[in-house]
Amino acid sequence: MTFKVLFLSPHYLAKKSSQDPFRHELISEVAKKSDEFLYIQTNDFYDELTGIFPQKNDETLFYNKIKKFSPTLIISLNASGITNRLVTLFP
Repeated sequence: MTFKVLFLSPHYLAKKSSQDPFRHELISEVAKKSDEFLYIQTNDFYDELTGIFPQKNDETLFYNKIKKFSPTLIISLNASGITNRLVTLFP
């Protein structure tokens, strides 16, 4: 069985291309322990404060990426990306 980890986290640095040291180290270590790893920066897809996807295409892309990956384990920092729909897809 393949151990597939989905890691969901928001990003708060002004420079979106880099992670803060804590997230970077945590993501790296979790990735090393999994057979397959997918990191999604959740606030690239929706507003963390409201939970609203600004565009329908963003919502579709977000859920399609996750469904296609079909994770064994979902890790979320601060419950980021944990929506009712995601809980329904992966109870």
